[in-house]
Amino acid sequence: MKTKLKYKNAEIPFVGTGSVFWLMDLEIPNELKKSDYNTGNFYGVIHYWQSDKSDNDQFKTKIQELLNNQSQLENTGNPCVPELLGYTFGVVQIHDVSVKVDDVNRTNYGYRVKINEDETLYVADSYYVDSISDALEDCFDCEKVNLFTDEVLFFQSKRDANSQHKFMIDLLEKMKKILFG
Repeated sequence: MKTKLKYKNAEIPFVGTGSVFWLMDLEIPNELKKSDYNTGNFYGVIHYWQSDKSDNDQFKTKIQELLNNQSQLENTGNPCVPELLGYTFGVVQIHDVSVKVDDVNRTNYGYRVKINEDETLYVADSYYVDSISDALEDCFDCEKVNLFTDEVLFFQSKRDANSQHKFMIDLLEKMKKILFG
């Protein structure tokens, strides 16, 4: 079994985590090469063109116009907040939840956590299983336990993840066309 979220009767796979402190770790590149325009460096590219580090005014204006015309980037902030872009593509997050201890049940694969009437989290990844076990051990005679206080867990359907990936590739290709012809 894999970690997944049952959300409103749909099962959504776990796609990764983010730190609640991501902005403190934000590094904007000083320059970009053609090879930097890839999905693994997507946010670095976006942040570069949103920042003052991009010093080519001719290209900066064209790239910023391109970025401003992307409805998917609307309301994602400056610098672009990765999880806000993810929400545009159906990402659901779990972060800093407080649940009844009775709603956290050990299973053969890890834990089942009933978050509310619409959401049940199935945890199989050993790191998160250990995290839940530790939280339960630290909770003496508690009615509720706090989970995932330092991390944000992201869940996204394969279809939505493919749509987001396609958007990122298409946008990077448009940027490369402007910059490199």
